[in-house]
Amino acid sequence: MTQFLFGCSGWSYDEWTGSFYLDKGKSKLSAYSSIFSTAEINSTFYAYPKKEIVIGWLRYSPENFIFCAKLPGQITHDKELLVSKGVEEDLNQFLQLMQPLAEGGKLGCLLVQLPPRLKFNSSKVEAFYAILPSDFHFAIEFRNKTWLSSKSFELLDKYKLAYTIVDEPHLPPDIEITTNFAYFRWHGRGQKPWYNYHYSEDELKEWVPRIQEAQERVNVVYGYFNNHYHGYAPENCLDILDMLGVATPLQKETRERIKQFRKTPPKPQPKAKTLFDFIEDAPKEAVKKKRKETTESLLRLFADEGRILNGRVMKNDELKDLKIEKQRISTNIRDYTILIDEGKQRIHHNCGDWKLQKQSKKFCKHLVRLFLSLSKLRSKLLLKNISENLEDWTFE
Repeated sequence: MTQFLFGCSGWSYDEWTGSFYLDKGKSKLSAYSSIFSTAEINSTFYAYPKKEIVIGWLRYSPENFIFCAKLPGQITHDKELLVSKGVEEDLNQFLQLMQPLAEGGKLGCLLVQLPPRLKFNSSKVEAFYAILPSDFHFAIEFRNKTWLSSKSFELLDKYKLAYTIVDEPHLPPDIEITTNFAYFRWHGRGQKPWYNYHYSEDELKEWVPRIQEAQERVNVVYGYFNNHYHGYAPENCLDILDMLGVATPLQKETRERIKQFRKTPPKPQPKAKTLFDFIEDAPKEAVKKKRKETTESLLRLFADEGRILNGRVMKNDELKDLKIEKQRISTNIRDYTILIDEGKQRIHHNCGDWKLQKQSKKFCKHLVRLFLSLSKLRSKLLLKNISENLEDWTFE
């Protein structure tokens, strides 16, 4: 029989308390894994996990629980899969960290989510696919229509990589099976961000025959809901498990409890948060409740108080040749350069602290100074753009 592994993209969300989590003091992973048999780890996109965190995932989840995990953005977004930029070394470092889950029988698949700007290039893509070890399973999530070509799918077939079947605004929800497992992701159909979205019953019913079509051709079907605002992901995941006829009694009970919770008079909802609010094990300063948004409050998502202070005391006249265009900002500061290209969603800088910080997508004092030097409106809009679309921005 085909195995169904359906869950959510992440679990460490305070906003799920009330609708899904009942006890604020209980471990979220413990509570989550009592209901679902799998989870997708998104925090690995933002930074390599610490070894003790991976050991914790292994030890504090049920025996048959399965994790999937997203490849670091350093590989997919910063270096754009290029073997010439050393992604093989980066990949091996990540796989070594994930090895305890693999050896413990709890690692299902690794997700390679591509940046929307990245276009398909056959030779570069095949060079990357060729370094993926066959003892791990990989799913590739296209986000640019140039990847929907016959050659692209031939390469997936050749290297036995799964095509990620998605529900999102920019790509068709086509069923393509390229290996012995299927990988589904539901991002939502909202606006800025997509994943602030609650699927209706009719919208989910459209997916049942598609899942069943995939089921007939594979051994395992993975499915993850990424519409995590307001606890929509666990609810919609339980909805579709029930529609497929595979929901357990506890899952049915939990689903009904969430439905009843939705019927109670709504409490005032917090304003839409940034992507930082939904990163497992995110730094505390990144997930504090936001008061009125200011340039400095937004900067705290990207820099600690020390760097903000150091940026604040720098003088504006240290920014040389400052050019502010519609989608580009550039300047020289001391012996360094800064280029922010909003159209291509990238920030280029070259100081030593930036090189240390960019992997975790944090700012140095020079970036802080630049944002404090812009008009309040331009600075706030740009910082919100970066925070709400963080995974699509490249820090280089």
